[in-house]
Amino acid sequence: MWEENIEVILPNLHHKHTGVTSTVSRLLPILEKSMVIASTGAKLSKQGKSIPLWKPLFISRKKPRIWHARRNNEMLLGIIFKFIFFCNIKLIFTTSKQRPYSLFSRFLISKMDKIIATSKASQLFLSVPSEVISHGVDVEVFKPEKNKDSLRKDLNLPSEFLVGCFGRIRPLKGTDIFVDSAIQLLKKTKNCTFIIVGQTTPQFKNFKERQVQKIRSAHLEGKILFFDEINNSEISKWYQSMDLFIAPGRYEGFGLTIIEAMAAGIPSVAFENVGTYSEQILDKETGYLVSQISSEKLTEKLEEIIKNKRALKKIGQKARRHTQTNFNISIEAAALTRVYQDLLTK
Repeated sequence: MWEENIEVILPNLHHKHTGVTSTVSRLLPILEKSMVIASTGAKLSKQGKSIPLWKPLFISRKKPRIWHARRNNEMLLGIIFKFIFFCNIKLIFTTSKQRPYSLFSRFLISKMDKIIATSKASQLFLSVPSEVISHGVDVEVFKPEKNKDSLRKDLNLPSEFLVGCFGRIRPLKGTDIFVDSAIQLLKKTKNCTFIIVGQTTPQFKNFKERQVQKIRSAHLEGKILFFDEINNSEISKWYQSMDLFIAPGRYEGFGLTIIEAMAAGIPSVAFENVGTYSEQILDKETGYLVSQISSEKLTEKLEEIIKNKRALKKIGQKARRHTQTNFNISIEAAALTRVYQDLLTK
């Protein structure tokens, strides 16, 4: 049976489609080209192979397999398989967390054979040896669009200067900062439209409504637009249609949206002390970093950018090259494949 040839098992023990799920789903088709991989738990990919959660118990122990976890419950299950049922598996944990770990998490991490941090920032919170392997994006999917006007017509977007913000609608993602900054800026310039694309979960419905009400009170309903979360196959078009992208979050583990935008040739703006943005953006070369988390500081930066729109094309081109070289998903997949093969031969 093909299961006996499995080299890597990717557990996905979360009932919702999270950012982690999306990241691994994108990696899977590339990793499958060089390794025999199966997911378990909630299926990661329509095309990828999967096995039931109990299956590792009955796969031959003659050779080792990789169990690559990204959540606490996935680490725990791997530990149970290895140390209670004596499965011949090597345990890997990838983390993007940038805050102290609980005692339980530290215990789980101590049992891993390999720890991967997705950034230097997340590596700082680990008390065990680790390797940094950055997330990447598919630069063939996220790429510049030459005919932006035609694309905007297809998406029913205006032809003026477009500023985008994509991601879940919630305080942690800074949706309110984006709205407040847009309102402030639109008092001074009218030739801009602000686009917010993202899903709102039930617990944040009131938060979104407060943002909508602020927009109504400012009489800017046609200048600050909300769009529900869209199909993953369409998201690259939304990036391509923007002139500038903003990630206004107060906290972010890694943050793929910035590198997706940069891969599409769109200059980006983010707060420098949040997530890995200072690792992703070369300030005033591939995008812009804002020193403080505030709508006022963000507005000041946007005013500065809009006054010098001519620089955006060159910055977008540099952002594209920077992403191809440093945040290409093929580079991430190659690094992971090397880690897998090294562990399997020890």
